[in-house]
Amino acid sequence: MKNINKASAFASAARPFYEENAIGEELKILLEDEAKLLIGAQRRSTEEAFESGERLERIALLLPEGTVEKWAVECCGYTARHVRTRRAVYRNLSAYKPILVALAVGPTVLGKMSGATPAQVEQIIGFATTHDRLRVQDVTAIIARSKSDVDEMPEVDPYDAGGLDG
Repeated sequence: MKNINKASAFASAARPFYEENAIGEELKILLEDEAKLLIGAQRRSTEEAFESGERLERIALLLPEGTVEKWAVECCGYTARHVRTRRAVYRNLSAYKPILVALAVGPTVLGKMSGATPAQVEQIIGFATTHDRLRVQDVTAIIARSKSDVDEMPEVDPYDAGGLDG
């Protein structure tokens, strides 16, 4: 019986995607090479998290708009959420990459940090430098605390409010 590796199994599953989006042979070969690299990625280090995000960003430029998630699901076995998170890590945290790599922040923590504002990222980095390790729950707490510091409901003059209150 023939042994099929994971990468070739996903590549054959992506054939309908390539036909549906009229992907040429050259681009198809390039995408399948990228898929092999994405499938083989360990995703255990900070550096690899940024590399996979960068790779997915480059692939997104090659594919028709809005189809990179579908391609990664069919060809690499990733979830759409995983793809969005990896791309967000690369886009939103690239400016902080040297610091985050030096702190050895885990990929899961990076995913949580990717939705933070620059001020929140600075707070998280400050926390990480004073503590030995950074966990997802630490990032969640910092983000929640900084959101609660901001007055989300500004005081409204009752005469300006509509309905029963106005």
